[in-house]
Amino acid sequence: SIASSYNKLRNLLIENYSSASDIEIAISQLEKKPNSQARREMLYEELELTKAHENKMIIQQARKILDLIKNNKNYEAKVNGSGAIAQGDVAVASGERGVAIGGDVDGSVIITGDGNAVLSPKP
Repeated sequence: SIASSYNKLRNLLIENYSSASDIEIAISQLEKKPNSQARREMLYEELELTKAHENKMIIQQARKILDLIKNNKNYEAKVNGSGAIAQGDVAVASGERGVAIGGDVDGSVIITGDGNAVLSPKP
């Protein structure tokens, strides 16, 4: 998974370079505010200082994460009002007052509308 691969990279960096730099602090600070340009630059500076970007194990693990990200399908959905969300390659959804049908429904009875009821036949 992406998370376990990231943790492996994080641990490799800390195990190999924390005694020679503030790399662990830089990683922790960036994790707290991942959108912060200043914190990204702080980590970049530590990576440059330690030459971690030249370490073959670090490079290999970073590439593994990039490959996992490229192959990962992410979906983002927002619903305003009533409705439904279908996410995924074969997902089906129907909004309020709708019917979502998947597969063959030949011979089926579909009843829609407010106040409708389906009752068993009387014996």
